[in-house]
Amino acid sequence: NDDDDDDDDDDDDNNFETQYQEYAMGKNLSNRMPLYIQPKNKLSMEQIMTVMSNHYEGTALSSNKDVGSGPYETPYRPRPLLWTYNDKHYHNERTVATQQTGWNFIAEIRLDKPFPLQSILWFAVDDSSTSPRFPVYGCSRDISQAYSGKGTQDGHPSPLLEFDMTKSFWVQNMVSNFVYSRWKDAYPFLQNKLALIHSNFQKEVKLIDQELMAVYDENDIQWVIDEATRFSVKAGDWLHTEWLTFYGQLFARYRDFFVIEEDLNDPICNCKVKEGGFSDGWKDKIVTETGDHYECLDSNSVPDDNNDDAKKQKKDVSLLLEQGKSTNKRLRQGSGDHDRMYPMQMREQE
Repeated sequence: NDDDDDDDDDDDDNNFETQYQEYAMGKNLSNRMPLYIQPKNKLSMEQIMTVMSNHYEGTALSSNKDVGSGPYETPYRPRPLLWTYNDKHYHNERTVATQQTGWNFIAEIRLDKPFPLQSILWFAVDDSSTSPRFPVYGCSRDISQAYSGKGTQDGHPSPLLEFDMTKSFWVQNMVSNFVYSRWKDAYPFLQNKLALIHSNFQKEVKLIDQELMAVYDENDIQWVIDEATRFSVKAGDWLHTEWLTFYGQLFARYRDFFVIEEDLNDPICNCKVKEGGFSDGWKDKIVTETGDHYECLDSNSVPDDNNDDAKKQKKDVSLLLEQGKSTNKRLRQGSGDHDRMYPMQMREQE
């Protein structure tokens, strides 16, 4: 059955990884890994995107668990890839997805379509694991202004020091660089957003394909080319605006080392604030390196939910929160300048 076939494929993949792991790590170059392999099945767009987003997660080459990954387990490292310490040479892994990417694309070839509609370029700028791709028909004669500009191919130096919010390169860099700093928390949130955008674009491509094919005339293809161009330009325009909005959502959600989620039951800010703190693995690294430097030597300074002082403190905080709710309600019922005031926001301190 299909489940058994899937299990067999997983076993084959794991065997391939095990067989050539020493070669990939440079420890046994005599057991050469094939330059390429033929896939068992036709690859989907989603699978190609996943491959291009790879950081060797879950393999011996993964770099998101050692001290270099920081408390948020990022797979990225500062350049250069090669570095020296105490006369010994070391390296960082060069993952498939990497931060210094200028642009990336996936070329989709559809041989069942007439020539002007056979190719779609799924185009993105910056890191291939954090940047959203939008479809550009191969016959398009124009592009979104958010993706246009002059560079070395036009005899102009690339404006890499001229920040421009109207260009997708900069907005997508804003998103990716913010995510690098909060990888463990923010990257799954970003992946969900990418999956939604790409899924919606694929649905839209199917619809526009149907519309164009319904009127396609090989003797008069100008209208089809114009419509395909219009769709491609609008897709780029929309994505640029959407990704800038997404940057704001990321920033609001993960600012100040918190994770701030929506909670409509909270009358003060309609949000829930989480303090993630350190993982046990990162705590161990800190304590191993610093010893008792951060240890609380005074037991009275450590919060204890069972002592009387802690209970009184919680009661005081609860009272302040209730006062805040009451004040917030009065402000909402007020008039004049009070109508324009932001609601009071208070956060419980443990």
